Amino acid sequence: MRKSYPSNTFQAFIVSLFLIIISSLFFVSSGYPWAYFARETTDTTKILLKADRIKQINWDEQIKKLTAQIPNWKNRPFKNEGDFVPDELIIKYKKSTEPKSIKAIEDRESFTVKKISKHLGFRTVKIPKGKSVAELVKKLSKDPNIEYVEPNYRAYIFYFPDDIYLNDPNTTLRRGWYAPVNNEIPVWTDPSTGQQFKYYTYLPYSLYGMRLPSLPQNYTGYISDSGAWEYARGGAGVKVAVIDTGVMSGHEDLLGRVGRGYDYVNNDGIPLDDNGHGTHCAGIIAANADNLRGVCGIASEVTIIPIKVMNAAGVGTMDDIAEGIVGAVKDYNANILNLSLGGYYNSQVVREAVQEALDAGAIIVAAAGNEGLDFVATPSYPAAYPRVITVGSFNYRGSYNYLMQTTGTGTPIRTQYSNYGYIPGRTNSTDTGVEIYAPGGDPELYPIYSTIPYNLGQPRYGQMMGTSMAAPQVAGLCALLYAQGIRSREIITYALWSTSQSPYPPYARGSATYDFGYGVIDPRYTLQYAKDLVLP
Repeated sequence: MRKSYPSNTFQAFIVSLFLIIISSLFFVSSGYPWAYFARETTDTTKILLKADRIKQINWDEQIKKLTAQIPNWKNRPFKNEGDFVPDELIIKYKKSTEPKSIKAIEDRESFTVKKISKHLGFRTVKIPKGKSVAELVKKLSKDPNIEYVEPNYRAYIFYFPDDIYLNDPNTTLRRGWYAPVNNEIPVWTDPSTGQQFKYYTYLPYSLYGMRLPSLPQNYTGYISDSGAWEYARGGAGVKVAVIDTGVMSGHEDLLGRVGRGYDYVNNDGIPLDDNGHGTHCAGIIAANADNLRGVCGIASEVTIIPIKVMNAAGVGTMDDIAEGIVGAVKDYNANILNLSLGGYYNSQVVREAVQEALDAGAIIVAAAGNEGLDFVATPSYPAAYPRVITVGSFNYRGSYNYLMQTTGTGTPIRTQYSNYGYIPGRTNSTDTGVEIYAPGGDPELYPIYSTIPYNLGQPRYGQMMGTSMAAPQVAGLCALLYAQGIRSREIITYALWSTSQSPYPPYARGSATYDFGYGVIDPRYTLQYAKDLVLP
């Protein structure tokens, strides 16, 4: 009798299935969820190399190490205009410049081309040893073929480190996170939401003005007296780019929330978060709701576009940031951009990138910075560019509700690290300074709790603070507005201005002060009235 053998197709299927199982076991055993990589690339070599690198990270130590790696608000070496890549220049040639002229200039100066921008056309070049960046900028600025030339300045994530509050095992739901009524412990479908923002009133069982859909309807929020999610929740269909250190898309509380993105630091399609900051910001915006895990994002149904422009130390360069801003919009169709990063050099290439993104219809939200400086006198970028929504950090101890409940009186304050200062203009194109505030964490009380990368056996949620944590809350609110069909940047900006609340008596809305801009965001009020707003 003739023997029957499996077909070649069947054999190939069995082999493929075996390889998939082995690969899955590898990634699970590595402690880093393999789903993170599976959706990003088919380049197995890159996946293995990056997975192995991430496997070596102890995330407890990584978060704490940031204290030493990132300049804090009392010591700002990155404000020094000498803080640039010492052997690189960014050059943008005029459109009329012929290729042979470009080649002649670069050959004459012995430049090596490192990068050519896909959308903006600038070139990052390496300069030879012995040549001065400053002298070359001065020399080439006079060349009629060149539109602009500048050093490749560095920028930093706006995270304010404080080891005292990192991974403190004693800070639990029962100790310090909130003041429960009658000592009752609320039941959360997302167990750590009670630790997430920590800005609660006397009836403290909801995010400020948001309220979880699974909670009873008579609880009071941080600012408003009913939940914003009654008016709009989720943000499905909206894409929010987190332009940062990357995002761990395989995080248990971000599953299904993270789309394709790009790593501009390493020039590949695997935007790993090897720092933690980007994943933390992503969780504030989009952590899944009612999944019995962790925390809950402001807009828990949006798609996060992970754009990595900052390295493992939380440091990035202007060429990568510019590429990331434009790429997020033109390559990945992002609607909202969150930039919890910045520096004090007014880069032409980043300014051009911001303008390109705005012209394409994107809404850009940026952190004001953590140096405790007057932003009007010392602006940070990209937050200071026209039409960018600039966000400072609000101090819980200075909230109206907190002060009234604890002392009956008091003076509202910003977090001491937040940059401040605002001069109103007629529009978002002419205003200057920090226009609105959101909770960013209080060094003397509570940081912000959100998702962080992890390996097996390590914590999956952690605490950070800074204007970096305030900006994603505004980005999430913008996403909710966008999902309701409000696509105009002007109307969204005006909605935020008009509905934010001053912390000063008489606690007015829509009225700006120098110290506090238009005040603290009120998501419920914003979502309730946004559709009826009319530009002046």
